Amino acid sequence: IAMNSLIDMWFPSRLDPEHCPLDFFIAKYVAGLDRDRINPANSKMRAGGEAHRAWQMFLEGKPLKEAIETCKHELSKFNAPNAKDHEQHKLCMKHFDTVVNNFVLASSECNIKVDEIEQLFKTDAEGIDLNVGGYVDVVEFDYINEAKSKWPTPFLKADGTYSERTQSLPKSPTPSNIRQAAIYSKASNKPVRIIYANHKGYMVFDQSNCEALRADGLNAAFETMRMSARARQNLLKISSDPEIISRYVIPNFSHYVWNNVDSEIIAKVKQIWGYRNG
Repeated sequence: IAMNSLIDMWFPSRLDPEHCPLDFFIAKYVAGLDRDRINPANSKMRAGGEAHRAWQMFLEGKPLKEAIETCKHELSKFNAPNAKDHEQHKLCMKHFDTVVNNFVLASSECNIKVDEIEQLFKTDAEGIDLNVGGYVDVVEFDYINEAKSKWPTPFLKADGTYSERTQSLPKSPTPSNIRQAAIYSKASNKPVRIIYANHKGYMVFDQSNCEALRADGLNAAFETMRMSARARQNLLKISSDPEIISRYVIPNFSHYVWNNVDSEIIAKVKQIWGYRNG
């Protein structure tokens, strides 16, 4: 088996058919290209991470004001990669306190009692050689919780200034969030709650109000991820040489995952696939 050394376990981020299509998977995990350039950090990602961390620190007993200040300071140091993301960074800083506060309100409504933070759960799955699983945001004795933040987006007005557009809270969890939750639920053997927060409020989904988060829905989502793991595993069994396995996968550079990848890296990826004249 030529299982690639970069893959030691199947996390949702390595499996999701929507957010990590096969061509992107090969470029990111098999080709040995610069991972930070294939998947460059942006302000929303960084703000989401820091908002989670502030919420987690609060749940572990830190005063809320201190938790927010610590994480907001970290966020302030982030260097936005371009002008639009610089505007995004300003919006994330502006709304940071409110988003964290809304996570806190949601967790008190759900009466969350923390057992562990960022706990790794893994399980085996039929036909898959490596474990599947991941790090769960907030673990309780009888529940797991995943937090998802939504940030307003800057848009350029006709007069050349930026305004903000609110990203509304979803009416139900997104399919990729359900697939992630399904892996965590299976690995931890606990039901799962997904909490969305933006600067306007929060939404909580669990088995009581969301069919997709009941046993049948989670099993179906887990099966999608198991099929994805099986396909990726079997590709890596053919070879660990990206130029060989790329011949079995159709590249699609119009997929949004390639949007923020710089042209130099795209050229290298096209080389792996054997593109003629760029």
